[in-house]
Amino acid sequence: MFVTNTVSGYLVLCWLLFAVTLDTGIVWEWLAKSRASTRTTPNGASRNLLQVGASLAYLCGLAVGATTLFLQAKEVLTVRSYMLAWEMGLMAGMFAIGYRLRLPRLQIVASVGALSTVVLGAVFGALAFAMSRWLFVAGLAVTGLAVGIQRAIAQPRSKPIDDLLPDFRRQMSVALVVAISVLLLVVLTWSREIRGSWTTPSWSLAGFGLMACGFMFKTRTYRYAALALFALSIGRVMLVDIAQLAGIYRMMAFLGLGACLLVVSFLYTRFHDQIRRWL
Repeated sequence: MFVTNTVSGYLVLCWLLFAVTLDTGIVWEWLAKSRASTRTTPNGASRNLLQVGASLAYLCGLAVGATTLFLQAKEVLTVRSYMLAWEMGLMAGMFAIGYRLRLPRLQIVASVGALSTVVLGAVFGALAFAMSRWLFVAGLAVTGLAVGIQRAIAQPRSKPIDDLLPDFRRQMSVALVVAISVLLLVVLTWSREIRGSWTTPSWSLAGFGLMACGFMFKTRTYRYAALALFALSIGRVMLVDIAQLAGIYRMMAFLGLGACLLVVSFLYTRFHDQIRRWL
């Protein structure tokens, strides 16, 4: 009982510390933004000090929040996969506040934290959480939140980030799409809900989803990621799925795959210019 109360009190203290550091960073960056918009400021020394303080407060809050979630997932949560969704929700909330208040430093820290969460989700999904409960659900939740952050970074409202890091938005957008694709691949391969004969169809469906996002958002990176998933699906069919079939069915599968590739080649030759514009 004493140990449980101690852990609970420590978690409450960590969450309070996270809230204080995050609120402090928001206030300091807001004050720096307000002083930058006025013409009565004699020099920028105090504004720069506020900006540095806000950045340090965000980093401290990010570290405290991530550590608290790890401890809570270990001591309180019954399913370890939930840690990914909880941490991504934390990053999405921080980014939403920065997006709403036009605070570029908070957006930068939150997007970096989101990218780290997606990458760690892919790594732990393959190594530690393989076949664990609710990995599929947690992975999809992380993917959805990451797509939302990626779209928000590309919006004109996030342009103040360019004043701090000119090429950050483009690089972060590409990195998030690549990390999302890898996370989807890991989740669809190692989750308990989708495995075995459902792996290859799920890869293809994920490719169609990424392709739809590419056309909907007019982002080439999504379309490239979709093509990569399609290529991996074809490779898995040829190397894994067909090898498990009997002789006659294997021959029919190869003939069908060859016919599909011939159709794709014909369509690419016929609509070469249109496809190049799409990609």
